[in-house]
Amino acid sequence: MHLFEKYFNIFSSIFGEFTIAGKNDKYVGINRNIANVLRRALLCKGDYTLFHSSNSSFLIDNDRDISWKRLLRIQSNEKNGTYQNRRKMFFSLIKDPLFDQNDIADSLQKICDRDVAGITDWRKYFITVPEIMDSLHKYTDGRASERYVRFEGKYIFLMGSTRLYGWNEEYYSYALYCLLKKLPNASVKYNQAKGWEDVDCHIELTSSTNAGKWKIKYLRAKDKFSVIDASGVQSLYSTVEDAKYALEKLL
Repeated sequence: MHLFEKYFNIFSSIFGEFTIAGKNDKYVGINRNIANVLRRALLCKGDYTLFHSSNSSFLIDNDRDISWKRLLRIQSNEKNGTYQNRRKMFFSLIKDPLFDQNDIADSLQKICDRDVAGITDWRKYFITVPEIMDSLHKYTDGRASERYVRFEGKYIFLMGSTRLYGWNEEYYSYALYCLLKKLPNASVKYNQAKGWEDVDCHIELTSSTNAGKWKIKYLRAKDKFSVIDASGVQSLYSTVEDAKYALEKLL
Protein backbone atom coordinates (compact mmCIF):
# COMPACT_ATOMS: atom_id res chain seq x y z
CA MET A 1 0.00 0.00 0.00
CA HIS A 2 2.88 2.35 0.76
CA LEU A 3 4.36 1.84 -2.73
CA PHE A 4 0.95 2.20 -4.34
CA GLU A 5 0.40 5.55 -2.64
CA LYS A 6 3.93 6.69 -3.47
CA TYR A 7 3.62 6.04 -7.21
CA PHE A 8 0.03 7.25 -7.35
CA ASN A 9 1.16 10.59 -5.92
CA ILE A 10 4.10 10.80 -8.34
CA PHE A 11 1.91 10.07 -11.37
CA SER A 12 -0.72 12.52 -10.13
CA SER A 13 1.96 15.22 -10.05
CA ILE A 14 2.94 14.50 -13.64
CA PHE A 15 -0.38 13.54 -15.28
CA GLY A 16 -3.86 14.75 -14.43
CA GLU A 17 -6.03 17.85 -14.54
CA PHE A 18 -4.14 21.12 -14.19
CA THR A 19 -4.99 24.82 -14.27
CA ILE A 20 -3.44 26.90 -17.05
CA ALA A 21 -1.11 29.53 -15.60
CA GLY A 22 -2.83 32.91 -15.35
CA LYS A 23 -6.18 31.50 -16.46
CA ASN A 24 -9.17 29.77 -14.95
CA ASP A 25 -9.14 27.19 -17.73
CA LYS A 26 -8.04 23.63 -17.09
CA TYR A 27 -6.59 20.89 -19.23
CA VAL A 28 -6.06 17.16 -18.84
CA GLY A 29 -2.69 15.68 -19.69
CA ILE A 30 0.94 16.11 -18.73
CA ASN A 31 1.84 18.87 -16.28
CA ARG A 32 3.07 21.54 -18.68
CA ASN A 33 5.25 23.17 -16.02
CA ILE A 34 7.55 20.14 -16.05
CA ALA A 35 6.72 18.55 -19.43
CA ASN A 36 9.80 19.52 -21.41
CA VAL A 37 12.36 18.92 -18.69
CA LEU A 38 10.73 15.52 -18.18
CA ARG A 39 11.08 14.77 -21.89
CA ARG A 40 14.77 15.72 -21.72
CA ALA A 41 15.46 13.73 -18.55
CA LEU A 42 13.68 10.69 -19.98
CA LEU A 43 16.06 10.82 -22.95
CA CYS A 44 18.87 10.23 -20.45
CA LYS A 45 17.37 6.77 -19.90
CA GLY A 46 17.17 5.94 -23.61
CA ASP A 47 15.26 6.53 -26.84
CA TYR A 48 11.62 6.54 -25.75
CA THR A 49 10.24 8.23 -28.89
CA LEU A 50 7.25 6.71 -30.66
CA PHE A 51 6.99 6.42 -34.43
CA HIS A 52 4.10 7.53 -36.63
CA SER A 53 3.90 7.98 -40.42
CA SER A 54 7.66 8.30 -41.01
CA ASN A 55 8.02 10.75 -38.10
CA SER A 56 8.90 10.40 -34.44
CA SER A 57 7.56 12.18 -31.39
CA PHE A 58 8.64 12.92 -27.83
CA LEU A 59 4.98 12.20 -26.98
CA ILE A 60 1.92 14.41 -26.69
CA ASP A 61 -1.29 14.33 -24.67
CA ASN A 62 -3.87 13.27 -27.22
CA ASP A 63 -3.09 10.91 -30.06
CA ARG A 64 -3.72 7.27 -30.87
CA ASP A 65 -0.10 6.45 -31.75
CA ILE A 66 2.24 8.94 -30.03
CA SER A 67 0.60 9.83 -26.72
CA TRP A 68 1.76 9.29 -23.15
CA LYS A 69 -1.30 7.08 -22.73
CA ARG A 70 -0.11 4.88 -25.59
CA LEU A 71 3.29 4.55 -23.94
CA LEU A 72 2.09 3.79 -20.42
CA ARG A 73 -0.91 1.52 -20.81
CA ILE A 74 -0.64 -2.21 -21.33
CA GLN A 75 -0.99 -2.95 -25.05
CA SER A 76 -2.74 -5.90 -26.65
CA ASN A 77 0.04 -5.80 -29.24
CA GLU A 78 3.38 -4.85 -27.74
CA LYS A 79 5.20 -4.42 -31.07
CA ASN A 80 8.11 -6.66 -30.04
CA GLY A 81 8.37 -5.00 -26.65
CA THR A 82 8.46 -1.39 -27.91
CA TYR A 83 6.09 -0.02 -25.28
CA GLN A 84 7.33 -2.29 -22.52
CA ASN A 85 10.94 -1.17 -22.99
CA ARG A 86 9.90 2.48 -22.98
CA ARG A 87 7.82 2.01 -19.85
CA LYS A 88 10.94 0.63 -18.18
CA MET A 89 12.73 3.87 -19.08
CA PHE A 90 9.95 5.91 -17.50
CA PHE A 91 9.98 3.88 -14.29
CA SER A 92 13.77 4.07 -14.22
CA LEU A 93 13.42 7.85 -14.26
CA ILE A 94 10.97 8.14 -11.38
CA LYS A 95 12.99 5.59 -9.38
CA ASP A 96 16.22 7.53 -9.95
CA PRO A 97 17.88 8.50 -6.63
CA LEU A 98 17.88 12.15 -7.71
CA PHE A 99 14.15 12.20 -8.51
CA ASP A 100 12.31 14.32 -5.93
CA GLN A 101 8.53 14.49 -5.99
CA ASN A 102 8.64 17.66 -3.90
CA ASP A 103 10.63 19.50 -6.57
CA ILE A 104 10.18 17.52 -9.77
CA ALA A 105 11.49 20.12 -12.24
CA ASP A 106 14.71 20.77 -10.35
CA SER A 107 15.38 17.08 -9.74
CA LEU A 108 14.83 16.25 -13.42
CA GLN A 109 17.31 18.95 -14.40
CA LYS A 110 19.82 17.47 -11.97
CA ILE A 111 19.39 14.09 -13.67
CA CYS A 112 20.10 15.74 -17.04
CA ASP A 113 23.19 17.48 -15.66
CA ARG A 114 24.51 14.28 -14.11
CA ASP A 115 23.93 11.93 -17.05
CA VAL A 116 24.60 13.98 -20.15
CA ALA A 117 28.40 13.69 -19.96
CA GLY A 118 28.02 10.02 -20.85
CA ILE A 119 25.67 10.64 -23.79
CA THR A 120 27.37 11.26 -27.12
CA ASP A 121 24.71 10.14 -29.61
CA TRP A 122 21.89 12.16 -31.19
CA ARG A 123 20.15 12.69 -27.83
CA LYS A 124 22.86 15.02 -26.53
CA TYR A 125 21.58 18.42 -27.68
CA PHE A 126 17.93 17.62 -27.03
CA ILE A 127 19.07 17.23 -23.43
CA THR A 128 21.62 20.03 -23.09
CA VAL A 129 19.84 22.73 -25.12
CA PRO A 130 16.35 23.18 -23.60
CA GLU A 131 15.29 25.59 -26.34
CA ILE A 132 15.16 22.74 -28.85
CA MET A 133 12.55 20.77 -26.91
CA ASP A 134 10.74 24.02 -26.13
CA SER A 135 10.52 24.76 -29.85
CA LEU A 136 8.91 21.35 -30.46
CA HIS A 137 6.49 21.50 -27.53
CA LYS A 138 5.17 25.00 -26.87
CA TYR A 139 2.50 25.84 -24.33
CA THR A 140 1.26 29.36 -24.99
CA ASP A 141 -2.11 31.02 -24.38
CA GLY A 142 -3.39 27.77 -22.97
CA ARG A 143 -2.76 25.89 -26.20
CA ALA A 144 -0.30 23.10 -26.88
CA SER A 145 1.71 23.29 -30.10
CA GLU A 146 3.41 19.98 -30.90
CA ARG A 147 5.87 19.15 -33.67
CA TYR A 148 7.40 15.95 -35.00
CA VAL A 149 11.04 15.10 -35.56
CA ARG A 150 12.24 13.15 -38.58
CA PHE A 151 15.19 10.75 -38.60
CA GLU A 152 16.69 10.21 -42.04
CA GLY A 153 19.61 7.92 -41.28
CA LYS A 154 21.91 9.98 -39.07
CA TYR A 155 20.20 13.21 -40.14
CA ILE A 156 17.56 14.80 -37.91
CA PHE A 157 15.00 17.44 -38.79
CA LEU A 158 12.68 19.45 -36.56
CA MET A 159 9.52 19.32 -38.59
CA GLY A 160 7.31 22.26 -39.47
CA SER A 161 4.66 19.88 -40.79
CA THR A 162 4.19 16.14 -41.22
CA ARG A 163 6.05 16.08 -44.55
CA LEU A 164 9.71 16.75 -45.28
CA TYR A 165 8.94 18.99 -48.21
CA GLY A 166 7.58 21.51 -45.68
CA TRP A 167 9.68 24.02 -43.77
CA ASN A 168 11.98 22.54 -41.15
CA GLU A 169 15.14 23.10 -39.12
CA GLU A 170 18.20 20.88 -39.26
CA TYR A 171 18.84 19.64 -35.72
CA TYR A 172 22.58 20.24 -35.26
CA SER A 173 22.64 23.70 -36.82
CA TYR A 174 19.58 24.65 -34.78
CA ALA A 175 21.37 23.53 -31.60
CA LEU A 176 24.28 25.81 -32.52
CA TYR A 177 21.86 28.64 -33.28
CA CYS A 178 20.28 28.36 -29.82
CA LEU A 179 23.72 28.58 -28.21
CA LEU A 180 24.85 31.52 -30.35
CA LYS A 181 21.71 33.46 -29.42
CA LYS A 182 23.00 33.62 -25.86
CA LEU A 183 26.27 35.31 -26.81
CA PRO A 184 26.63 39.05 -26.20
CA ASN A 185 27.34 41.38 -29.11
CA ALA A 186 25.74 39.01 -31.60
CA SER A 187 22.75 39.19 -33.90
CA VAL A 188 21.64 35.73 -34.99
CA LYS A 189 19.08 34.56 -37.53
CA TYR A 190 18.10 31.00 -38.39
CA ASN A 191 16.94 30.28 -41.93
CA GLN A 192 14.67 27.28 -42.36
CA ALA A 193 14.58 25.25 -45.54
CA LYS A 194 12.31 22.82 -47.33
CA GLY A 195 13.09 19.20 -47.99
CA TRP A 196 16.25 17.41 -46.96
CA GLU A 197 18.31 16.27 -49.94
CA ASP A 198 19.69 19.71 -50.77
CA VAL A 199 18.54 21.43 -47.62
CA ASP A 200 19.89 24.95 -47.08
CA CYS A 201 19.15 25.48 -43.40
CA HIS A 202 21.76 27.94 -42.18
CA ILE A 203 22.59 30.55 -39.57
CA GLU A 204 23.42 34.20 -40.25
CA LEU A 205 25.60 35.72 -37.54
CA THR A 206 26.52 39.40 -37.29
CA SER A 207 28.81 40.99 -34.72
CA SER A 208 27.68 44.27 -33.16
CA THR A 209 31.25 45.20 -32.22
CA ASN A 210 33.32 44.62 -35.37
CA ALA A 211 30.60 44.33 -38.04
CA GLY A 212 31.79 40.86 -38.95
CA LYS A 213 29.32 38.60 -40.74
CA TRP A 214 29.29 34.83 -41.08
CA LYS A 215 27.11 32.15 -42.66
CA ILE A 216 27.10 28.85 -40.79
CA LYS A 217 25.79 25.56 -42.14
CA TYR A 218 26.00 21.94 -41.07
CA LEU A 219 27.48 19.91 -43.94
CA ARG A 220 25.91 16.51 -43.55
CA ALA A 221 28.14 14.74 -46.05
CA LYS A 222 31.26 15.84 -44.15
CA ASP A 223 29.66 15.83 -40.69
CA LYS A 224 31.17 19.27 -40.07
CA PHE A 225 30.12 22.87 -39.64
CA SER A 226 31.02 25.28 -42.40
CA VAL A 227 31.66 28.88 -41.29
CA ILE A 228 32.02 31.34 -44.18
CA ASP A 229 32.99 34.96 -43.54
CA ALA A 230 32.02 38.01 -45.58
CA SER A 231 34.99 37.57 -47.92
CA GLY A 232 34.05 33.98 -48.71
CA VAL A 233 36.75 32.25 -46.64
CA GLN A 234 35.50 28.95 -45.24
CA SER A 235 36.50 27.23 -42.01
CA LEU A 236 35.32 23.78 -40.93
CA TYR A 237 34.58 22.60 -37.39
CA SER A 238 33.77 19.12 -36.18
CA THR A 239 31.30 19.79 -33.37
CA VAL A 240 28.70 22.26 -32.19
CA GLU A 241 31.02 23.20 -29.35
CA ASP A 242 34.02 23.78 -31.63
CA ALA A 243 32.01 26.02 -33.94
CA LYS A 244 30.55 28.01 -31.04
CA TYR A 245 33.97 28.53 -29.47
CA ALA A 246 35.51 29.72 -32.74
CA LEU A 247 32.65 32.13 -33.45
CA GLU A 248 32.71 33.44 -29.91
CA LYS A 249 36.34 34.47 -30.38
CA LEU A 250 35.55 36.16 -33.70
CA LEU A 251 32.85 38.30 -32.12
